[in-house]
Amino acid sequence: MSTLGMVNQTLYGTNRRDPARKLENLIGKNLSRIDLSGANLRRIDLRSADLSQSNLNSTDLREANLAKARLNSSSLSNADLRKANLEKTDLRKANLFKANLRNASLYKADLRNADLSDADLGGANLRQADLRKANFFKANLSRVELSGADLSGTNLARAILCNLDLSGAELSEANLIGADLSRTDASGADLSGTVLRYAILNTTDLRCSNLRGADFTGADLIQSNLFGADLREADLSDANLKRTNLGKADIRGTFLGEGIGLSAQNIQDYRDRGAIFENSIVLYNRKTFSFVYSPSFTEDFRNKNIRDNNQHTTSDFHLDIVAVRVKQAESAKVNSLLSTIFEEDSIVSIVAKSETRIFDNNETFTSGLDKLHTRFLGILAQQHSWNRAALESKAAELNLLLDGALEVINDTAFDVCDEPLTDGEDPINLDTDVLEQLLP
Repeated sequence: MSTLGMVNQTLYGTNRRDPARKLENLIGKNLSRIDLSGANLRRIDLRSADLSQSNLNSTDLREANLAKARLNSSSLSNADLRKANLEKTDLRKANLFKANLRNASLYKADLRNADLSDADLGGANLRQADLRKANFFKANLSRVELSGADLSGTNLARAILCNLDLSGAELSEANLIGADLSRTDASGADLSGTVLRYAILNTTDLRCSNLRGADFTGADLIQSNLFGADLREADLSDANLKRTNLGKADIRGTFLGEGIGLSAQNIQDYRDRGAIFENSIVLYNRKTFSFVYSPSFTEDFRNKNIRDNNQHTTSDFHLDIVAVRVKQAESAKVNSLLSTIFEEDSIVSIVAKSETRIFDNNETFTSGLDKLHTRFLGILAQQHSWNRAALESKAAELNLLLDGALEVINDTAFDVCDEPLTDGEDPINLDTDVLEQLLP
């Protein structure tokens, strides 16, 4: 009997009323590349079965036992996996777009490079799961257990991560643009190099966490606890730090732009409580202040200048070291921004092949677009119509917000041919005539 026949016999033969009974003949079986889309597999026992590269889209797998099963590269889009047992299951590169995984157990599951965008994982158990480079764009992760999970390099843009225990979690280099981590415990977590632009972190516990080099541009950190955190070389420009606890935080080399919500007295108080601000740059009322040598920040603000209390001159000419350091920091900031626009190294070129557009190693920019938006244009050109959620995920991979990226490209399209490139909200359709004129 064929594998599919075995499944049909098991599901719809003697066990029609209760497919959970007497299904031991499927345990450990090879069911790879099988199409069970839309099937009712509720409470089925598929422990250790090989379901790799299978089609399980919209399949009912509620309370199914898939422990140690192989589902790598399988498609489970819109599948119902509520309360399913997926412990130690291989889900590498699996498609779980909009899957329902509420209260499912994914203890020690391997989800590397899996797509869980728009998935609902509320209350799921992801303890010690391997989530490296997984895509959780706009996913619901509220009340999820993540202790011991590896989230390094994960895309969590606009994901809901409220009220979680992320203490000691590995999140280095993760993408958390616009994510909601309010009331989450991330104390002692590794968030080094993480992108947290416009993230919601109010009343979040980040005590003693590693935030070195993190990007908090525009983030909401109201009443968050950053006591003892390592914020060296982080970017906090336009972040809201009102009533934030920065006691004993290491803020050396950090950029604090305007709108941070910290008064001169606040910063002086934090310094008195052990916070280290040396080599940090603060913009206040369009003026730049440095903490390289200045012991009294309050006095700097009062006098509206930068002072070097350790400066001693022996001639009519002297070098203001503080001003030099400030200018160096400003130049580095500007150079960093300009490098993303005028980078000389070859990166992108869009070429036609089999009705698609791909990249090679020769960089060509569309007039009016920077490197990232040229890349995104190349992604858009791969097909003539896009599902909005899928395109949002592609934009997030480039650290772009979809609506803003489309607006930039459409503005360029108007400049070139007086027509927008895209039309519609969902799906998003491309005008092929405009596309041909835009492609470099």
